[in-house]
Amino acid sequence: MRAATESDRTYEVGVEQVVLRDDSRARSIPLKVFHPLGRGPFPVIVFSHGLGGSKESYDYLGRQWAAHGFVDVHPTHAGTDGGSFWKIVFGLVFARIGPNEVERLLADRAADLSFVISSLASIERNVPAVAGSIDARRVGVAGHSAGAATALLLGGASLESNAGARRSLFDARVSALCVLSPPGSGLLGFDARSWNDIKVPTFTVRGSEDDGTIGQRPIWRQEAFDGMPPENKYHAVVNGANHYTFADPGAFGMLGRLTARGATGDPLRMRACVARLTTAYWNAYLHGDRSERERLERRAGAAPFGDLATILAR
Repeated sequence: MRAATESDRTYEVGVEQVVLRDDSRARSIPLKVFHPLGRGPFPVIVFSHGLGGSKESYDYLGRQWAAHGFVDVHPTHAGTDGGSFWKIVFGLVFARIGPNEVERLLADRAADLSFVISSLASIERNVPAVAGSIDARRVGVAGHSAGAATALLLGGASLESNAGARRSLFDARVSALCVLSPPGSGLLGFDARSWNDIKVPTFTVRGSEDDGTIGQRPIWRQEAFDGMPPENKYHAVVNGANHYTFADPGAFGMLGRLTARGATGDPLRMRACVARLTTAYWNAYLHGDRSERERLERRAGAAPFGDLATILAR
């Protein structure tokens, strides 16, 4: 029988709203902070929403992770949130938004995440409930869709720049990555070499019905996992899930409700599966729970869900 660890504990969850101001970019970054009601220090996770989402779009993950001893910070990315969704989509479809603009939008999002990491002390001052509770040495970065692309950039992915040189937005403070529905090559500036320098532990997740934006098959979303250097890399396929299964219901308005029809099965059960698998991963790599890591490596993480998920490890 193994000894109890931090990852065995659960906490009541508090939720706070705060706005950071990055004066160097004249940019405000609204945050939703999910935190355990207990004594830290706790690892911190910064979550990047998908295109058209916001800090309100993934509460089920924020609450799950906070309940298991993580301070989870969800920013809203101005320019790629709900108010910008259709403008960007139509701009991409009709080629009104070019590669330079896409690269700028991703760079803005990545800078938001790095600024949040730089502002952890400020968050503690503005959210008294987490004062003295954040361990800035254990930082996870996560995201969905465009947020997955953003998180990967902080973890070492590079972009095929129009200028001919590769662009990296690597942040050395990131300890681990967890990304849902990451893009493959041929979109947003990513190519086959983009994943070569992701050395940090990484968990990628996709749905079996998780098609790409312009018709790519779901296996396209596995390219990042396949292209990373091995060691401490994991990939889960959630059977029946599509692209919008991973967000809270209604997070993407009418579009989310329409596209949710492409999923097969119970979306609540799928999200519960994702929450549980990703918590096991964070326990392994941010709480340092070796037994959780061993279970992931034995591909046993999906056992409570039967055939709902398949896990690969490298």
